[in-house]
Amino acid sequence: HEREYSICDLCCGSGAIGISIAALRENTKVDLIDYYDVPEKVTKKNIINHKLKDRAKFIKSDLLKEVISKEKKYDILVSNPPYIKEEVIETLMEDVKNYEPRTALSGGEDGMYFYKKIVEDSSKVLKKNGILAFEIGHDQGQEVKCLMIDKGYKEVKIIKDLAGHDRVVIGEL
Repeated sequence: HEREYSICDLCCGSGAIGISIAALRENTKVDLIDYYDVPEKVTKKNIINHKLKDRAKFIKSDLLKEVISKEKKYDILVSNPPYIKEEVIETLMEDVKNYEPRTALSGGEDGMYFYKKIVEDSSKVLKKNGILAFEIGHDQGQEVKCLMIDKGYKEVKIIKDLAGHDRVVIGEL
């Protein structure tokens, strides 16, 4: 019997990542975290639609603040945080910049604001040998990898998407 995993989907947006994991793996419990009202509404609705109320729950929090204060620990932390450089937002395709809330896009001046903050706090919520996995912008792989290595992560890898672009950085604490 596979062991049970506790997973945190941080900056969950609609909850797509965390809900997919919970739906695909019955032995998981997933906390989905976001700070805004729309993600809260949409994620809660998606949890109910996928009949996952017993294994997935939404937590409203400014990044990891809530779960750190409750001393929660996870096996895996996944995050697709806002990562677009502030100055680039205006140049995005219309269908992105006109429909995505700015808070879902902007990663601050260098696009790295959330990665820095999450990497910094991740050790407070990950179990020993816990895994941190990020979705990244195509040109952020090395920088995020270095942040993770500096914080003590091992086996840090950059994984490409189907188009051949760097898309995920993953490592073990």
